[in-house]
Amino acid sequence: MRLLAWCAPVLLIGSLAACGSHDMYSDMLNNDFPSVRAVSPPTSMVGTWTGSMGPYLSTLRLDASGTGLLCSSWNGKDSISRIKFDGQQIRSQDGGRLNVARASQESMAVTAPYYGGADYSLRKDGSLTEASYYCAQQLR
Repeated sequence: MRLLAWCAPVLLIGSLAACGSHDMYSDMLNNDFPSVRAVSPPTSMVGTWTGSMGPYLSTLRLDASGTGLLCSSWNGKDSISRIKFDGQQIRSQDGGRLNVARASQESMAVTAPYYGGADYSLRKDGSLTEASYYCAQQLR
């Protein structure tokens, strides 16, 4: 069950598409999150974003400092984890990675290449109206 709780953020988090598909378990076992130095992201990435990623309704909050939170809900399984932007990727405390393909003032496209790759679209959600109830409560 503990591994299942990790699945939400891990499914969301990937690596640069040019690097090919990453092994989720390798990233988790070789987790270097504590040593990742947060870098201020582009202004267009700062904020709160919500979108469906597979079966998960996920909300990501990224601050101007390059740190934030990733919250996901699906089928009664809720999780929240710390994230850092390292200048190229969003990194999760569980070792997972997220490639940001593009970000504007209204949307952010992300790529999670685990399990053959997946592209997801997040929408700006500063009021948390699209977030799951759990995530809205955690991120207020």
